Amino acid sequence: MLQGKNFYSEDFNESIFAQWNQNEVSYFLGEAYQGTPALYHYVYLPFYPILSALVSWPIENIFGFWDQRILLYAAFLASLYLLYKLVKEKEDKLLALTLFGFNPWFVRDVVEGKNDVLILFFLLWIIYLLRQNKIVQSSLVLALAVLTKQTMWLLLPFYFFYLFWQKDNWQNSLKFVWQKTKYSIFLCLIILLPFLFWDFRSFWQDIFQYPNGSLATSYPINGFGWSRFLYHIGVIKSVRDYYPFIIWQAVFCLPLAFWLIKYQAKKNSLSLMILAYAIFLACFWFFSRFFQANYIVFIWQLLVISYFLGYNKPTYGKA
Repeated sequence: MLQGKNFYSEDFNESIFAQWNQNEVSYFLGEAYQGTPALYHYVYLPFYPILSALVSWPIENIFGFWDQRILLYAAFLASLYLLYKLVKEKEDKLLALTLFGFNPWFVRDVVEGKNDVLILFFLLWIIYLLRQNKIVQSSLVLALAVLTKQTMWLLLPFYFFYLFWQKDNWQNSLKFVWQKTKYSIFLCLIILLPFLFWDFRSFWQDIFQYPNGSLATSYPINGFGWSRFLYHIGVIKSVRDYYPFIIWQAVFCLPLAFWLIKYQAKKNSLSLMILAYAIFLACFWFFSRFFQANYIVFIWQLLVISYFLGYNKPTYGKA
């Protein structure tokens, strides 16, 4: 990007990453796979490399090096701070920080450089701003988050209805949602449109077709979900094959989303918003092309956040 190249249009065959994995044979569900499919596609949304460039430029110029994990470690520390601020009681703060920050599987993912921690940071920041009734600012952070990783897209319906039910009738609710989110929509367009005009075909291939399996260079089927079951019973012959997982997702996820939104309406709270998001995301991922171990860890972290947002200390007085 700093060289003026579109990372959606380019491949990464000249990178150090390509040299490192040049002769490596990977195994997906026990099936051998030569090479690395990630050399041909960039699956993340444009704000992630933009943010990385903004943070890396001063550090690289001052210290002479850059490691992407610097950004992710900063997000990890900021997440701990926000969680500490969100939880009320001192004992609960310590327990929340322990379950969230000392989760060994999550710490391993952070150390390795998986970017789920950045999404959790954005999520905690959104919650913190909503708690402060800074709805416009929270929607701006949400805009940045949805243009960082697809994971945040599934929060949108629950965030929308969280705002929608702030008012007493649907006309006022729609007006309220528009007033609070219009700047975030504008921000999304400013960041996204240049890449769409630059090379829409490559953008579409990297963001959608690469993960859904419809390209010859798509990411192979892998993980612990429904795809693994279909592969082992012979419905899917190879981890390279395309399979329309969207059918299963529609059958299971759409009714679930309707029920979760209806349940959220009964007691519209930040805790239920995050809980609904976690359940919906788990269902969507389970019926997707791959359901990785770090996805399970991410859902666990969402459940921790949801629990401590809605946790009330029991009282032992008159009931």
